[in-house]
Amino acid sequence: MSFPSPIKALLDTNIWPSTVTHNWIPFPQTLTWGSHSVRMDVVVPVPRLLRNKTQDESNAIYESLKQIAEMSNNGRLIPYQSDEITIERLYRRHPGLRGTEFDVFSGITCEHARAPIMRGFTITPAYSRQRATEDWNNFLAKIRHPRFLELKKETGGNHCADLYHLWEAEHNGLDCFITLDVRFINATTNLIDLQRLPKSRREALPALGTNLGQKSSFFCELRPVSPKQFT
Repeated sequence: MSFPSPIKALLDTNIWPSTVTHNWIPFPQTLTWGSHSVRMDVVVPVPRLLRNKTQDESNAIYESLKQIAEMSNNGRLIPYQSDEITIERLYRRHPGLRGTEFDVFSGITCEHARAPIMRGFTITPAYSRQRATEDWNNFLAKIRHPRFLELKKETGGNHCADLYHLWEAEHNGLDCFITLDVRFINATTNLIDLQRLPKSRREALPALGTNLGQKSSFFCELRPVSPKQFT
């Protein structure tokens, strides 16, 4: 059986804090040895609730991310990261169980996506999240490339950081940009000149976000994925 070439996907910054399914929570317990009792906190793993999501919504996202990881492990999808997304990740709060059995992306490695416009980074002990955000916003505000200005015009000048990542995906000839940002998905739904995946390959992607109707191939909706799509 012949398989299509792997889907190449740029993963948004918000994907990485969302791959851990559980948190450690301390619960007080009394432990008894013979005639002695000790009261102490015992930590146990409990299902993790993603920000602004119900537990059912969180679980659906975890399942989709697990399927993306499985596609990566079996060669059906190649995940990509860019320098800008890596820098954004440095200043995100990440869950404590990253890299453990509760991290669905444990062991996943990414290819490098080149930037449409290169910029240098100098990170010192005094470099703060606020400074990083200011530098990033100033960089985006100064871009005058026609393609980036075209994308900004379509969204009324909003979502500049995500538009830049979308441009990174285009610049590297990738198939899709996977994000959990529903507002950005809404804002870019009607962009008519984005590269499209063939329907058969688009439907092979597990869906993220919420069911918002027809989307650009740069995004995935939250819907069940048939097992036959992975065979």
